[in-house]
Amino acid sequence: MSTVCIIPARGGSKRIPRKNVRLFAGLPMIAHSIRAAQRSGVFDRITVSTDDDEIMEVAREEQSDRERTKEHQEGPAQRSKRRNTRRDPVRGGFTCRMLRCVPDTPPDSLM
Repeated sequence: MSTVCIIPARGGSKRIPRKNVRLFAGLPMIAHSIRAAQRSGVFDRITVSTDDDEIMEVAREEQSDRERTKEHQEGPAQRSKRRNTRRDPVRGGFTCRMLRCVPDTPPDSLM
């Protein structure tokens, strides 16, 4: 059974432009979420799903998998329709969707 963490991260924030790659405590915001997922020890795979080249580069530097999406695929309406955690009955694993702009996520909160 595998456990996958998916971190959706759009490049086009309206309120805080480029928030996912802005530095916070010396790291891009998205890097904090990736590192928390890595430190938790819970996930077999961590994937950043994004439409943005700069976010893709940060994810590569943080040694996470990357998945290219189109901007319209990750709008608020689509995100709210999905559940945060679900069991995959076919493959027998778990998928967790993690928030990307919560830089102080304690790794033990993901267990």
